[in-house]
Amino acid sequence: RKDDGRTLRNLTMRQPLLLSLGIFAAGLTFAPHAADASTPSLTVLGTAPTTWKVDPAHTTVGFRIKHMEASWFYGRFNEVSGTVIYDPEQPAASSISFEVNAASVDTHNQDRDDHLRNADFFNAKVHSKISFTSKKIEPLGENRMSVTGMLALHGVEKEIKIEAQFIGTGKAPWGELAGFETEFTIKRGDYGI
Repeated sequence: RKDDGRTLRNLTMRQPLLLSLGIFAAGLTFAPHAADASTPSLTVLGTAPTTWKVDPAHTTVGFRIKHMEASWFYGRFNEVSGTVIYDPEQPAASSISFEVNAASVDTHNQDRDDHLRNADFFNAKVHSKISFTSKKIEPLGENRMSVTGMLALHGVEKEIKIEAQFIGTGKAPWGELAGFETEFTIKRGDYGI
């Protein structure tokens, strides 16, 4: 406790929350991937607009937050879904929609997870979904893109801008895969948490 009686927990409520999304979207149709996987290119995604579904078994939505000003604490959400529509001829016409089940928060501690689900934090019974829907996508070169969209969290929706990186493509028994990754920081206080 501090001398003024506030706990460290209360003092850290304004700490940024860093979210990391590793999106591996599985699709049914996909152009052959590049021969040199060490230098992936968005051109390996084909020439026609393609709709990709997020593969929840190979997708990670993680977060970290400062704990007691002493260390970073990590967690994740286990239930995710979403769709990526990618048009290689007109990247600006592409779109991303992503949804996370707030109650699927997982920090490897049941008591803490239950606390994060309640009204002190995510209030998952009232605000069951965390979602992101793109409004604008701009190519940045080097397999990167700027994505502007609306993040809805805890009943609050705000526009954010993130940078996504194309990781590469692969083949699996259930079809072709394409991987993207992004990392961004938000202030949870902006969302009433």
